[in-house]
Amino acid sequence: AEEYGADPDFIAICGGSAGGHLVALAALTADDDSLQPGFEEADCSVQAVVPFYGVFGLTERNAEMLDLLDPLMFPAPVAVDPETHRAYSPIERVHEGAPPFLIVQGSLDVLVPPEGGRTFAAELRAVSSEPVLYVELEGAQHAFDVFMSPRTRRSLDWVERFLDASVLRFRRRTADTVAP
Repeated sequence: AEEYGADPDFIAICGGSAGGHLVALAALTADDDSLQPGFEEADCSVQAVVPFYGVFGLTERNAEMLDLLDPLMFPAPVAVDPETHRAYSPIERVHEGAPPFLIVQGSLDVLVPPEGGRTFAAELRAVSSEPVLYVELEGAQHAFDVFMSPRTRRSLDWVERFLDASVLRFRRRTADTVAP
């Protein structure tokens, strides 16, 4: 953080596709020591998360994704090992203490259908005390942001605004807890 001029107390993470899955999982499992071997004592929490077209469920209730992902990600199919699938499904890790989320999804994504993002956002909103924003871009496909376009530029503007607001909320909250 010092080398790049970052605030080590405010960490935001963003990723697309598999990276969207991983940032959501990381944000929701900061207190799970089994996922951070060698760093059990470290604070692995993040203060804001931006998953782009991520896979949020890897269980039987998300069957449309399992045919593609099961053989690539898991040693056994969900029918044989449902607990492992649940453990690595962000939607199964939703909790009240989740950080702010900006979930970005394309309406025409054929690789990761938008229903998964919608459901994840709804379940997160139902329990989280932090902002949960869901943006579904009409006509956008998977990885729409790989090439610069007006849509990509606009999406980056939303991410910047979301992160600016998240930093301000974080600083107000930490200032309130530090002040006498």
